[in-house]
Order: sequence, then C-alpha cells, then structure tokens
Amino acid sequence: MTVQVYETSSEAQRKLPVKPLISGEQAVHNATNYLLRHVGMYFRGTEPTILQLDKVVWQVLVVFKRHSLGPFHAGFIDIDAATGDVFPLGAQQIAFIRNRTDAFIALNAPHPEP
Repeated sequence: MTVQVYETSSEAQRKLPVKPLISGEQAVHNATNYLLRHVGMYFRGTEPTILQLDKVVWQVLVVFKRHSLGPFHAGFIDIDAATGDVFPLGAQQIAFIRNRTDAFIALNAPHPEP
C-alpha cells in the first residue's frame, strides 16, 4: 500500500485525487467523541493530517491530558474524510494506548514528599 501525506492547508488539499468532505476540525471532533466513549475521559484528538491511503483519511493525533499531567501523545486514530466515520480501534490498539498512558503517568505523576 502506498501512503501519501498531505499538509492540512487548503492548497495541499487541492492536490488530493479525492477531496475530503469533512474538515480537519470535524475529524478532530469525531475522534474526540469516539475516544471519550471507547478509550477514556482524558483522551482527545488534535492535529489532523490528511492522508491518501486506500481512501482519503484524516489521521488525528490522540493526546492524554489530565489536570497537571500531559499533554502526552498516545497514538493516532483515522477518520474517513468522505463520511466522517471513525475507523474503530481494536482491543489491542486501545490496550496499547492505555498502557503507554499508564507508563507516562507512572513517570510523571507528582509524588508526595517523604
């Protein structure tokens, strides 16, 4: 499979063979809603990038942010640029994101003074 990465600028999007029907902002919104329901309440989507895969998708960065922790980049999620549908994460992908986040918390959480 050939992957072509395009910038999110409108000029770069004009180069795509198929134009995205949803905006990067809408892709972030859809990703965040999915993450809140399926991964956890402290996960959000950000920084959409348009990709030409088998179809045109928005790849959205998954970040973890909780109170004084983060933001921490935890992975990516793809959104169909024509329909806005989220490509669901598998159980292993969700476990990977959560395990990375647990490791981040373990290293960065404030520890009480002895």
